Amino acid sequence: MKDEGVDSVLLRAARELAPLVRDSADQIERDRRLPPSLVEAMTKAGLFRMAVPASVGGGETDVITFARVLEEIGKADASTAWCLGQGAGTGLV
Repeated sequence: MKDEGVDSVLLRAARELAPLVRDSADQIERDRRLPPSLVEAMTKAGLFRMAVPASVGGGETDVITFARVLEEIGKADASTAWCLGQGAGTGLV
């Protein structure tokens, strides 16, 4: 069996989180912040560290995968994708 790459894992995680993101959309709009349970789930999935170098424990994904993960989350809720992009984007620096 072929080893699944980190990029595939990140995309799968984003797709699996989409229902939780979608279900949280009204609360996000009302509270003007991501609910802690959603932040915890995205953190556990490694989404906030996806652009961090592997040498310090990150996913070290490429920019294309980074954008695709944001796209998957954005399909469920654009605000969540924006927050993820801001949080995870610092790893690109």
